[in-house]
Amino acid sequence: MEIMSPAKGWVQQALQVSSGSKAVFHAIVALSSANLAMASIQHPTLPGLHRPERYGNALDQYSKTIAALHHQIKSVMEGHAPLEPVLLTCLLLMCYELHAERSSMAIKHHTMGHDIVKKHLSDRDGGHTTSPGGSNSLQQLADAFAVLAVGSNYPGSDNAASTTTGRSSQQLITPLDVPHELQLSDAWHQLDQLIDAGKALCSRLYHFTVRHVTAIYGESLDPSTRYCLASCWSRSIALPAHDTTLVEIDSLLSAHRQWAARMSGVQSSHLNTSRALALLQIRHWMSSFTLATCRQTREMCMDAHEGDFNRILDLAQYYLESDNSVPRPVQPRSMYGNGQDDAFCLEEGVLSPLYLISLKSRTSATRHRAVEILANAKRREALGSSTISAQIAVAIVRVEEARARNMTPTLLATDLPSDAVPEAARFTDTVRVAGQDLYRPTCRLVCARYLHESDGSIELIEYLSKGPCFPYSKCAGKCRTGFHFEILKKEVQYNLFAPS
Repeated sequence: MEIMSPAKGWVQQALQVSSGSKAVFHAIVALSSANLAMASIQHPTLPGLHRPERYGNALDQYSKTIAALHHQIKSVMEGHAPLEPVLLTCLLLMCYELHAERSSMAIKHHTMGHDIVKKHLSDRDGGHTTSPGGSNSLQQLADAFAVLAVGSNYPGSDNAASTTTGRSSQQLITPLDVPHELQLSDAWHQLDQLIDAGKALCSRLYHFTVRHVTAIYGESLDPSTRYCLASCWSRSIALPAHDTTLVEIDSLLSAHRQWAARMSGVQSSHLNTSRALALLQIRHWMSSFTLATCRQTREMCMDAHEGDFNRILDLAQYYLESDNSVPRPVQPRSMYGNGQDDAFCLEEGVLSPLYLISLKSRTSATRHRAVEILANAKRREALGSSTISAQIAVAIVRVEEARARNMTPTLLATDLPSDAVPEAARFTDTVRVAGQDLYRPTCRLVCARYLHESDGSIELIEYLSKGPCFPYSKCAGKCRTGFHFEILKKEVQYNLFAPS
């Protein structure tokens, strides 16, 4: 929690209050259970893994937290209870939702708490409140909510634009065919629905595949191996005749195009609104790209997306560099860092696209530019760190480029452009696994690719790196600090009757 929240004083306050507040107590247990249930295994486009036998307790405690919170709010409104437990519960639930990768729900908890504390402080200053509570603790919580909103552009945040895209607006310039009643908040919530639907479809495809992987290899596979193998095989696995997943993906891609057409040409001369529009475009691309490529097995297909890669890099660079908000407090030192810690941002949507482009582009200049923007972001989104992601990305780039240099001229001659990593050197899916070896952090990569040059089976290679590591420098790939990966396990081939 202290890593997530810059105002770490509220964490100790929550622990103290938990002995007298059921809502805070259950929220702490729910968050702790969710953290214990979370496996440190990440894929750039799939939800994180949770241990189901442990996650059930987290869901049970979450339900108890909501029930206790309703009772606590009623007591506060009647003037019988202090406000602090309600605000602390909102912060804890926000952290819980970030663990569960539901940023839209985390934003709702933050917005509710932020609005409550602002109204309460305003009423207190005007002498209209009867709720007991210490002014110092309330101000500390108000600071925690305010700091988390710094630089944010989600609907309801202090920086979000509330104007419509109507022709009478002085901030937005819209094309004539855009409905005048369209609001930025509407576009945000519509996109959230599209993104959630896309994640659900990709998750359904993954879970269908993982059942078949388990049926073939049993439970003996390492979870990260099963995760990577299933994510790769899901690109080609034959679906039942009655299955509608691919039809639903096509329909959802059409909905993404309709959303983009509706927003096409919308501009703004206001900085915060312009940044919000840029973030919307980045998040839209991430969702549509994931859906459009979820059944592609050849990395050469990524060349068709090179224009979009550079467009998203331009938008991300503008979004990050135009953040002129007040400086955020220094974060607690990360076990991976050297003291230059990343600032926490409540809204998400920038780091994952940058990381994905660094993996999927075959052009060296584009990949290194994505890594450099990622490294310079100094940003945390939920549990993700731009510094760590940049280190992992540049390590994967080095591994692939080293594989390319070791290949025969015959393989190298099959791909264009000349500065691109050839198909046979690329990985289709890469899963990273964080760990700890005594006093040093470790990172393991499980990489999968289709052997199109032979029988079309899937090959897995595992790499291991041990820390310490240091933030990626500005030398765009020439820096020799960071993660250095060595082969942990040689190539293992899985013949799953994948098409060649």
